[in-house]
Amino acid sequence: MSFYRSGGLTGGIYIKGIGVSSGIAIGRVFVDWKEQVEIEKEYVDDVEVELDRLNAAIEVAGQEIKDLYDDVSSRLGRDEVEMFATHGMMIEDSEFIGQIKGRIITENVNAEWAVRSVADKFIQVFEDMDDDYLKAKADDVKDVATRMCRLLLHIEGSDLSNLREKSIVVAKAFTASEIVQMNRDKVLGVVSQEGTLTSHAVIMARSWGVPAVIDVSNVLDVVETGDMIVVDGSEGVVILNPDEDTLSIYGEKQREFIDFSKKLSQMAGKSTESEDGYPIKLYANADTGRDVQGALKNGVSGIGLFRTERL
Repeated sequence: MSFYRSGGLTGGIYIKGIGVSSGIAIGRVFVDWKEQVEIEKEYVDDVEVELDRLNAAIEVAGQEIKDLYDDVSSRLGRDEVEMFATHGMMIEDSEFIGQIKGRIITENVNAEWAVRSVADKFIQVFEDMDDDYLKAKADDVKDVATRMCRLLLHIEGSDLSNLREKSIVVAKAFTASEIVQMNRDKVLGVVSQEGTLTSHAVIMARSWGVPAVIDVSNVLDVVETGDMIVVDGSEGVVILNPDEDTLSIYGEKQREFIDFSKKLSQMAGKSTESEDGYPIKLYANADTGRDVQGALKNGVSGIGLFRTERL
Protein backbone atom coordinates (compact mmCIF):
# COMPACT_ATOMS: atom_id res chain seq x y z
CA MET A 1 0.00 0.00 0.00
CA SER A 2 1.35 3.44 -0.91
CA PHE A 3 1.05 5.64 2.21
CA TYR A 4 2.64 9.08 2.21
CA ARG A 5 2.45 12.61 3.53
CA SER A 6 2.05 15.49 1.13
CA GLY A 7 2.56 19.26 1.42
CA GLY A 8 3.08 19.17 5.16
CA LEU A 9 -0.33 17.60 5.81
CA THR A 10 -0.19 15.01 8.57
CA GLY A 11 -3.81 14.56 9.64
CA GLY A 12 -5.03 11.30 8.22
CA ILE A 13 -3.93 8.33 6.15
CA TYR A 14 -2.92 9.32 2.63
CA ILE A 15 -3.10 6.61 -0.03
CA LYS A 16 -1.99 7.16 -3.60
CA GLY A 17 -4.05 5.75 -6.43
CA ILE A 18 -4.88 6.82 -9.96
CA GLY A 19 -7.19 9.78 -10.45
CA VAL A 20 -9.61 9.13 -13.28
CA SER A 21 -12.25 11.82 -12.79
CA SER A 22 -11.30 15.29 -11.53
CA GLY A 23 -12.72 17.09 -8.56
CA ILE A 24 -12.71 16.76 -4.78
CA ALA A 25 -15.29 14.91 -2.71
CA ILE A 26 -15.52 15.03 1.08
CA GLY A 27 -17.88 12.82 3.01
CA ARG A 28 -18.60 9.59 4.82
CA VAL A 29 -17.67 6.20 3.44
CA PHE A 30 -20.12 3.56 2.29
CA VAL A 31 -18.27 0.28 1.76
CA ASP A 32 -19.91 -1.78 -0.94
CA TRP A 33 -19.28 -5.27 0.43
CA LYS A 34 -21.13 -6.99 -2.37
CA GLU A 35 -21.23 -10.72 -2.03
CA GLN A 36 -18.45 -12.24 -4.08
CA VAL A 37 -19.26 -14.89 -6.67
CA GLU A 38 -17.33 -17.95 -5.56
CA ILE A 39 -17.64 -20.81 -8.03
CA GLU A 40 -16.59 -24.41 -7.56
CA LYS A 41 -16.42 -27.04 -10.26
CA GLU A 42 -18.99 -29.78 -9.76
CA TYR A 43 -19.76 -32.81 -11.86
CA VAL A 44 -23.44 -33.42 -12.57
CA ASP A 45 -25.46 -36.47 -13.47
CA ASP A 46 -28.11 -34.72 -15.55
CA VAL A 47 -26.78 -32.18 -18.05
CA GLU A 48 -30.32 -31.35 -19.16
CA VAL A 49 -31.02 -29.88 -15.73
CA GLU A 50 -27.91 -27.70 -16.05
CA LEU A 51 -28.88 -26.60 -19.55
CA ASP A 52 -32.32 -25.63 -18.27
CA ARG A 53 -30.72 -23.63 -15.45
CA LEU A 54 -28.44 -21.92 -17.96
CA ASN A 55 -31.28 -21.07 -20.35
CA ALA A 56 -33.31 -19.59 -17.48
CA ALA A 57 -30.36 -17.45 -16.41
CA ILE A 58 -29.80 -16.29 -19.98
CA GLU A 59 -33.45 -15.25 -20.28
CA VAL A 60 -33.45 -13.27 -17.05
CA ALA A 61 -30.03 -11.71 -17.73
CA GLY A 62 -31.17 -10.68 -21.18
CA GLN A 63 -34.23 -8.94 -19.75
CA GLU A 64 -32.15 -7.20 -17.07
CA ILE A 65 -29.74 -5.90 -19.69
CA LYS A 66 -32.62 -4.73 -21.89
CA ASP A 67 -34.20 -2.89 -18.95
CA LEU A 68 -30.86 -1.28 -18.13
CA TYR A 69 -30.35 -0.27 -21.76
CA ASP A 70 -33.80 1.32 -21.90
CA ASP A 71 -33.14 3.15 -18.64
CA VAL A 72 -29.79 4.66 -19.64
CA SER A 73 -30.80 5.48 -23.22
CA SER A 74 -32.60 8.61 -22.07
CA ARG A 75 -29.79 9.98 -19.90
CA LEU A 76 -26.45 8.91 -21.39
CA GLY A 77 -24.59 9.51 -24.62
CA ARG A 78 -24.68 7.08 -27.51
CA ASP A 79 -21.24 5.63 -26.82
CA GLU A 80 -21.99 4.85 -23.20
CA VAL A 81 -25.35 3.33 -24.10
CA GLU A 82 -23.67 1.14 -26.70
CA MET A 83 -21.70 -0.56 -23.92
CA PHE A 84 -24.95 -2.08 -22.73
CA ALA A 85 -26.05 -2.89 -26.25
CA THR A 86 -22.85 -4.94 -26.45
CA HIS A 87 -23.90 -6.80 -23.32
CA GLY A 88 -27.22 -7.60 -24.94
CA MET A 89 -25.52 -8.97 -28.03
CA MET A 90 -23.12 -11.04 -25.96
CA ILE A 91 -25.90 -12.77 -24.02
CA GLU A 92 -27.30 -13.86 -27.39
CA ASP A 93 -23.97 -14.61 -29.07
CA SER A 94 -24.02 -18.14 -30.50
CA GLU A 95 -20.26 -18.62 -30.11
CA PHE A 96 -20.14 -17.52 -26.46
CA ILE A 97 -23.31 -19.31 -25.36
CA GLY A 98 -22.52 -22.29 -27.58
CA GLN A 99 -19.17 -22.84 -25.90
CA ILE A 100 -20.81 -22.68 -22.47
CA LYS A 101 -23.43 -25.27 -23.42
CA GLY A 102 -20.77 -27.40 -25.07
CA ARG A 103 -18.70 -27.46 -21.90
CA ILE A 104 -21.72 -28.54 -19.83
CA ILE A 105 -22.46 -31.37 -22.24
CA THR A 106 -18.94 -32.64 -22.88
CA GLU A 107 -17.56 -32.26 -19.35
CA ASN A 108 -20.72 -32.91 -17.32
CA VAL A 109 -20.10 -29.79 -15.23
CA ASN A 110 -22.37 -27.32 -13.45
CA ALA A 111 -23.63 -24.35 -15.45
CA GLU A 112 -21.91 -21.62 -13.40
CA TRP A 113 -18.52 -23.32 -13.77
CA ALA A 114 -19.07 -23.55 -17.52
CA VAL A 115 -19.95 -19.86 -17.69
CA ARG A 116 -16.91 -18.83 -15.66
CA SER A 117 -14.42 -21.05 -17.48
CA VAL A 118 -15.57 -20.00 -20.95
CA ALA A 119 -15.73 -16.33 -19.92
CA ASP A 120 -12.19 -16.53 -18.50
CA LYS A 121 -10.95 -17.76 -21.87
CA PHE A 122 -12.60 -14.84 -23.70
CA ILE A 123 -11.33 -12.40 -21.08
CA GLN A 124 -7.77 -13.63 -21.52
CA VAL A 125 -7.97 -13.14 -25.28
CA PHE A 126 -8.93 -9.48 -24.87
CA GLU A 127 -6.48 -8.80 -22.05
CA ASP A 128 -3.61 -10.17 -24.16
CA MET A 129 -4.31 -7.63 -26.92
CA ASP A 130 -1.91 -4.72 -27.29
CA ASP A 131 -4.61 -2.11 -27.86
CA ASP A 132 -5.89 -0.64 -24.58
CA TYR A 133 -9.40 -0.11 -25.91
CA LEU A 134 -9.69 -3.70 -27.08
CA LYS A 135 -8.34 -4.79 -23.70
CA ALA A 136 -11.31 -3.00 -22.15
CA LYS A 137 -13.66 -5.36 -23.99
CA ALA A 138 -12.73 -7.86 -21.29
CA ASP A 139 -14.90 -5.74 -19.00
CA ASP A 140 -17.96 -6.55 -21.08
CA VAL A 141 -17.31 -10.26 -20.74
CA LYS A 142 -16.72 -9.96 -16.98
CA ASP A 143 -19.90 -7.94 -16.53
CA VAL A 144 -22.12 -10.35 -18.45
CA ALA A 145 -20.55 -13.50 -16.95
CA THR A 146 -20.87 -12.13 -13.40
CA ARG A 147 -24.52 -11.29 -14.02
CA MET A 148 -25.20 -14.84 -15.28
CA CYS A 149 -23.36 -16.47 -12.38
CA ARG A 150 -25.18 -14.37 -9.78
CA LEU A 151 -28.47 -15.48 -11.27
CA LEU A 152 -27.41 -19.12 -11.33
CA LEU A 153 -26.28 -18.94 -7.69
CA HIS A 154 -29.18 -16.72 -6.55
CA ILE A 155 -26.78 -14.07 -5.27
CA GLU A 156 -27.98 -10.48 -5.09
CA GLY A 157 -25.88 -8.00 -7.03
CA SER A 158 -24.79 -4.58 -5.84
CA ASP A 159 -27.64 -2.05 -5.60
CA LEU A 160 -26.38 1.48 -5.03
CA SER A 161 -29.50 3.15 -6.32
CA ASN A 162 -31.09 3.38 -2.85
CA LEU A 163 -28.37 4.89 -0.66
CA ARG A 164 -29.98 6.67 2.28
CA GLU A 165 -27.24 9.24 2.86
CA LYS A 166 -24.85 11.10 0.62
CA SER A 167 -21.73 8.97 0.61
CA ILE A 168 -18.42 8.19 -1.03
CA VAL A 169 -18.64 4.61 -2.24
CA VAL A 170 -15.61 2.36 -1.76
CA ALA A 171 -15.42 -1.12 -3.30
CA LYS A 172 -12.97 -3.70 -4.53
CA ALA A 173 -14.07 -2.99 -8.08
CA PHE A 174 -17.01 -1.59 -10.02
CA THR A 175 -18.64 -2.67 -13.23
CA ALA A 176 -20.09 -0.21 -15.72
CA SER A 177 -23.54 -1.54 -14.83
CA GLU A 178 -23.01 -0.69 -11.16
CA ILE A 179 -21.72 2.81 -11.89
CA VAL A 180 -24.61 3.70 -14.17
CA GLN A 181 -27.21 2.55 -11.65
CA MET A 182 -25.82 4.68 -8.81
CA ASN A 183 -28.04 7.43 -7.45
CA ARG A 184 -26.23 10.57 -8.59
CA ASP A 185 -27.86 12.63 -5.85
CA LYS A 186 -26.37 10.38 -3.16
CA VAL A 187 -22.94 9.37 -4.49
CA LEU A 188 -20.34 12.09 -3.87
CA GLY A 189 -17.33 10.15 -5.10
CA VAL A 190 -16.02 6.71 -5.99
CA VAL A 191 -12.95 4.80 -4.78
CA SER A 192 -11.93 1.45 -6.21
CA GLN A 193 -9.25 -0.88 -4.87
CA GLU A 194 -8.73 -2.22 -8.38
CA GLY A 195 -9.23 -0.84 -11.87
CA THR A 196 -7.56 0.30 -15.09
CA LEU A 197 -7.63 3.62 -16.91
CA THR A 198 -9.49 2.21 -19.91
CA SER A 199 -12.10 0.15 -18.03
CA HIS A 200 -15.71 0.82 -18.90
CA ALA A 201 -16.51 1.64 -15.28
CA VAL A 202 -13.90 4.42 -15.42
CA ILE A 203 -15.35 5.76 -18.65
CA MET A 204 -18.79 5.87 -17.03
CA ALA A 205 -17.50 7.63 -13.90
CA ARG A 206 -15.65 10.22 -15.98
CA SER A 207 -18.70 10.80 -18.17
CA TRP A 208 -20.81 11.27 -15.05
CA GLY A 209 -18.30 13.76 -13.62
CA VAL A 210 -18.06 12.28 -10.11
CA PRO A 211 -14.59 12.49 -8.47
CA ALA A 212 -13.02 9.06 -8.72
CA VAL A 213 -9.76 7.34 -7.79
CA ILE A 214 -8.91 3.76 -8.76
CA ASP A 215 -6.12 1.29 -8.02
CA VAL A 216 -6.04 2.29 -4.34
CA SER A 217 -4.13 -0.70 -2.99
CA ASN A 218 -5.66 -2.52 -0.02
CA VAL A 219 -7.95 0.39 0.84
CA LEU A 220 -10.58 -2.07 2.05
CA ASP A 221 -8.19 -3.22 4.77
CA VAL A 222 -8.18 0.20 6.43
CA VAL A 223 -11.58 1.77 5.74
CA GLU A 224 -15.00 1.15 7.25
CA THR A 225 -18.49 2.43 6.53
CA GLY A 226 -18.95 5.74 8.31
CA ASP A 227 -15.30 6.81 8.16
CA MET A 228 -14.62 10.34 6.97
CA ILE A 229 -12.74 10.43 3.67
CA VAL A 230 -11.43 12.92 1.14
CA VAL A 231 -11.22 11.92 -2.52
CA ASP A 232 -8.99 14.04 -4.76
CA GLY A 233 -9.69 12.81 -8.26
CA SER A 234 -7.38 15.41 -9.78
CA GLU A 235 -4.29 14.22 -7.88
CA GLY A 236 -5.28 10.57 -7.47
CA VAL A 237 -5.24 10.67 -3.66
CA VAL A 238 -7.61 9.49 -0.96
CA ILE A 239 -7.26 10.61 2.67
CA LEU A 240 -8.81 8.46 5.37
CA ASN A 241 -9.99 10.02 8.63
CA PRO A 242 -8.50 13.48 7.98
CA ASP A 243 -8.14 15.89 10.88
CA GLU A 244 -9.86 19.27 11.04
CA ASP A 245 -6.94 21.13 9.45
CA THR A 246 -6.85 18.71 6.51
CA LEU A 247 -10.62 18.96 6.08
CA SER A 248 -10.33 22.74 6.05
CA ILE A 249 -7.58 22.70 3.44
CA TYR A 250 -9.43 20.30 1.14
CA GLY A 251 -12.70 22.12 1.69
CA GLU A 252 -11.02 25.22 0.31
CA LYS A 253 -9.56 23.23 -2.60
CA GLN A 254 -13.04 21.91 -3.32
CA ARG A 255 -14.49 25.43 -3.40
CA GLU A 256 -11.66 26.59 -5.67
CA PHE A 257 -12.32 23.70 -8.06
CA ILE A 258 -16.05 24.47 -8.18
CA ASP A 259 -15.38 28.17 -8.75
CA PHE A 260 -12.86 27.40 -11.48
CA SER A 261 -15.34 25.06 -13.21
CA LYS A 262 -18.02 27.76 -13.09
CA LYS A 263 -15.65 30.32 -14.60
CA LEU A 264 -14.76 27.90 -17.38
CA SER A 265 -18.43 27.34 -18.16
CA GLN A 266 -18.98 31.11 -18.34
CA MET A 267 -16.22 31.36 -20.95
CA ALA A 268 -17.80 28.74 -23.19
CA GLY A 269 -18.37 30.03 -26.69
CA LYS A 270 -16.26 33.16 -26.29
CA SER A 271 -13.59 33.97 -28.84
CA THR A 272 -10.04 33.01 -27.98
CA GLU A 273 -7.22 35.34 -28.89
CA SER A 274 -3.85 36.55 -27.67
CA GLU A 275 -3.41 39.88 -25.85
CA ASP A 276 -2.43 41.54 -29.15
CA GLY A 277 -5.62 40.30 -30.83
CA TYR A 278 -4.28 37.29 -32.71
CA PRO A 279 -6.99 34.60 -32.96
CA ILE A 280 -6.17 31.24 -31.38
CA LYS A 281 -8.08 28.10 -32.32
CA LEU A 282 -8.83 25.62 -29.57
CA TYR A 283 -9.21 21.92 -30.36
CA ALA A 284 -10.38 19.18 -28.02
CA ASN A 285 -9.36 15.56 -27.52
CA ALA A 286 -12.26 13.14 -27.35
CA ASP A 287 -12.83 9.51 -26.42
CA THR A 288 -16.53 9.29 -27.20
CA GLY A 289 -19.29 10.98 -29.16
CA ARG A 290 -20.48 12.45 -25.86
CA ASP A 291 -17.06 14.11 -25.49
CA VAL A 292 -17.41 15.59 -28.96
CA GLN A 293 -20.85 16.98 -28.17
CA GLY A 294 -19.59 18.53 -24.94
CA ALA A 295 -16.55 20.04 -26.64
CA LEU A 296 -18.56 21.61 -29.44
CA LYS A 297 -21.12 22.90 -26.94
CA ASN A 298 -18.28 24.70 -25.18
CA GLY A 299 -17.20 26.44 -28.36
CA VAL A 300 -14.06 24.66 -29.53
CA SER A 301 -12.96 25.12 -33.13
CA GLY A 302 -12.82 21.40 -33.74
CA ILE A 303 -11.57 18.02 -32.56
CA GLY A 304 -7.81 17.67 -32.49
CA LEU A 305 -7.69 13.97 -31.59
CA PHE A 306 -10.48 11.44 -31.61
CA ARG A 307 -9.93 7.91 -30.41
CA THR A 308 -11.29 5.64 -33.12
CA GLU A 309 -10.53 2.38 -31.31
CA ARG A 310 -13.99 2.30 -29.76
CA LEU A 311 -15.92 2.90 -32.98
